[in-house]
Amino acid sequence: MAAPRIETGSWVARWGEWEIVIHDRARTWSVEVWSVPDAGTRRSLGKARGLDDAQAAIDWASSLITSSGARVFVSGKEQPLAKFLSFVPSTDSVS
Repeated sequence: MAAPRIETGSWVARWGEWEIVIHDRARTWSVEVWSVPDAGTRRSLGKARGLDDAQAAIDWASSLITSSGARVFVSGKEQPLAKFLSFVPSTDSVS
């Protein structure tokens, strides 16, 4: 789901072993990125608060995941990860 369609509440997307949870905080957005290996323990890779909008939260998370090694290639050309993330409503919240 593209950021312009993300409304209030909590949203989650998964890419490989990474999970992104974004949450609106009245007038700002929070985001937390988790590493969730198939056979391992879930651990937080980072979080940010006070972001202006959902797109800023998605961009922040995408940068963190990309710096951890995630890449997207289409027809041999690297593409921005944020463009391919699909968010769904979540009951989780970023603390």
